[in-house]
Order: sequence, then C-alpha cells, then structure tokens
Amino acid sequence: MDWTPTESEIKKTNLWQSLQIKNIHSYTDFHKWSCDKREEFWQFSIERLNIIFEKKPEKILDLTNGPVQPRWLKGAKLNITESCLKKDPSANAIIYQKENGEIKKMTYGELNNLSNQIANGLFENFKIGDAIAIDMLMNVESVAIYLGIIKAGMTVVSI
Repeated sequence: MDWTPTESEIKKTNLWQSLQIKNIHSYTDFHKWSCDKREEFWQFSIERLNIIFEKKPEKILDLTNGPVQPRWLKGAKLNITESCLKKDPSANAIIYQKENGEIKKMTYGELNNLSNQIANGLFENFKIGDAIAIDMLMNVESVAIYLGIIKAGMTVVSI
C-alpha cells in the first residue's frame, strides 16, 4: 500500500519548516545548500535541534588537516541524551506497534527513567569509556539501551 503524506503532515516536518526559515523552495536546493555551505548548515541544524553542549564548539568545521580529515565540533563537549530527553516528560517519545498489532506509546519521562535504570545497571560491569555492543532488533527497549549506554558515558557499538 502506497502512502503519501498530506499537505498538513508535510508542513509539520522539520524539513518543511527548515525550508521556510531559510527561504529555500525545494529539497534539491536545500540539499545543495547543505553541501555547499556545510558549516552554515550544521550550525543551523544544531540550533534547530536545540542541541545542549556542556562546552560549546570552538568551530563547527575545522578543515586545518584538509577536507579528507575534517574535525567536526572542535572543542565541544556534550552528552547527546541531554538534548534527546529534554522534552515534556508526559509527551510521547516513541509510538510503536507490538507484535500482536497493539499500538503503544512511551513518554519522554518513561524513556528517561528506563534509560537511567540501564545506565545505572551498566556500572556494575563496565566503566566510563568502555565500548558496549548492541546486537538486537530495533525496538523500544533497544532505544532505551542505546540512550542508557550513552548516559553512562560509554560508547555504543551498533551491530
């Protein structure tokens, strides 16, 4: 079954809103702008996404070592979970369908609590900086595990 979003649905997307803000009239032009003005595009994206930095970057894109070795967000320090989970705790974070067809919802508060439990449990066997591999289906639990690993200051290795 084919699905095409309605105009109302399209106008709710980050892409459509970004096109309006930047006064760009097509996806093709937006893509061209993002390639031609990478640093400007990423500065815009960071602001639009309200990324929270513990320490802001000195520079968005550092090409001191040439374009083959770019350094993104030089000097920045952040834990991305602070940005991912800062919404209203009662707002829906994930809407998913269980195997039996039932539609379920997890709020930001529930996702935050579950990822906190996972992060706290990791300290029994791992330390900050350890790499932890995830080999599981993409489901609501895998999202919480991913966020929990990052919250704990560890590195996620997706398999």
